[in-house]
Amino acid sequence: MEQATGANRLQRLIARLQSPSAWRSLVLSPVLPFAALSLLLLWWHEPWRDEAQAWLIVRDTTSFAQLRHVLAYEGTPALWHALLWPLAKLGLPFLAARVLAAAAATACVAILWKHAPFPNWARWLLCFGYFLAYEYDAIARSYVLGFLFLLLLAACDRLRFERPGLYALLLAGLANTSFHGLLLAAVLGGAHLVEVVRRKEFGRNTWVAAAVAAAGLVLAASQMRPPADGARSSTEG
Repeated sequence: MEQATGANRLQRLIARLQSPSAWRSLVLSPVLPFAALSLLLLWWHEPWRDEAQAWLIVRDTTSFAQLRHVLAYEGTPALWHALLWPLAKLGLPFLAARVLAAAAATACVAILWKHAPFPNWARWLLCFGYFLAYEYDAIARSYVLGFLFLLLLAACDRLRFERPGLYALLLAGLANTSFHGLLLAAVLGGAHLVEVVRRKEFGRNTWVAAAVAAAGLVLAASQMRPPADGARSSTEG
């Protein structure tokens, strides 16, 4: 039954992609202009030191254990570095990190265009505003992942009781993007938990989703705990 449902969804997706209206919507959307802008910024933007820092860490560490040890001094979860890891190990140049950021930013534009409850002109302005077109696109940092997970959470908000596992995974992903992502995930998760209690949604899927979200938050918090020698050096300074 589940396989049949998955096949039906795939058929509907293929039919939607083959629809002329789908291609017309893509052409009239800001997705293609934004992707073109991203390609230009790949060559114009000179990387900041913290952009190169993440790439050098994943390039020069030889194992995930060593990466975890080094990141303890960075004060950030490892999701961005985990995505960069295979790119660096394949011998790709730093440009690969910037392509990854541009791809994530373009995905943000597509989600905004499809799901944002704003008029078209407002969505165009959002897509080409300072933060999305520069901070989250040209600059290869983990912040673009945080914004991407926030948009996915907003797009899936109406499904949070119907598909609690998906909502929990998105919360866990958001928590592991940055310290700010952890705070936002904790607030959103706490608000959702209050709703769950009020609605008395105590099914098995709800408990599993709660465990997944909690594990994601704990994992992110544990990665940002400063090492003992780092705490001593900061107090001595």
